[in-house]
Amino acid sequence: MKLAWQSSLVYRGERIVWLLLEIAPAVLMINLWQSLLRSGRIDQSQFSFLSAYYLVNVFISRVSGVNLEDKLIDDIKDGRISNYLLKPLSLPLSLFAQESSWRITAALYLLPLMPFFLPLIGSFTGLGVTHWQGIFFGLFILLSFLQKYFVAWIIGLTAFWIDESKSLVHARWMAEGIFGGIWLPLTFFPVWWQKIASFSPFYIWYYFPARLLLDPFPIPQIIKGMTVAIIWTLLLYLFARFIWSRAKFHYSAVGG
Repeated sequence: MKLAWQSSLVYRGERIVWLLLEIAPAVLMINLWQSLLRSGRIDQSQFSFLSAYYLVNVFISRVSGVNLEDKLIDDIKDGRISNYLLKPLSLPLSLFAQESSWRITAALYLLPLMPFFLPLIGSFTGLGVTHWQGIFFGLFILLSFLQKYFVAWIIGLTAFWIDESKSLVHARWMAEGIFGGIWLPLTFFPVWWQKIASFSPFYIWYYFPARLLLDPFPIPQIIKGMTVAIIWTLLLYLFARFIWSRAKFHYSAVGG
């Protein structure tokens, strides 16, 4: 964990670059929606919600994103995974420590922006963020990070059996968009689609926590969302453990 933390601090310049790369599209999208507002295609309330929603999702992406699949797939295909298997700390824990350290440093870089970020969200929505909203928001972000890690881990391990396993990374991105609402709020989708999405793990990755800050759900719906999120987190954890055990057996069986 200490080594992962030091590594994340060493590459802090890279963290800042990635942050800027995500902020730039947000600025462009807000300018686009301003143009639509001036043309009368959307009203002021729609503009405010879309702008705030996009900014919140930039924050969520920075503090909960997991991007270990590509490197894990490459390490498996190139045989470099053997180096990790010889270390005292297990590969899953090593990668988890690394990803956690990157997310913590990302959050630290965002802290100086909070005095500007929260009032900006409030100016768009006309609402302040209450303590209970912040607590639930943090819990959902934590659960979404765990889910993203388990999904990324599962996708990476498929390289033991699937040659084109990186295609699953693109499938995950697609699922984030159509079930997680990273592209547009799910309220833009049909009601039947929203109901399907609400039972998927991707639902709490972006849409649910963003909506929780901007237009809070009733308490029963929040409890339902938390219950579904916890169930999915446990299921993904168990499945990730199962896949890892099968992957190690497969690797040993073929002489790895």
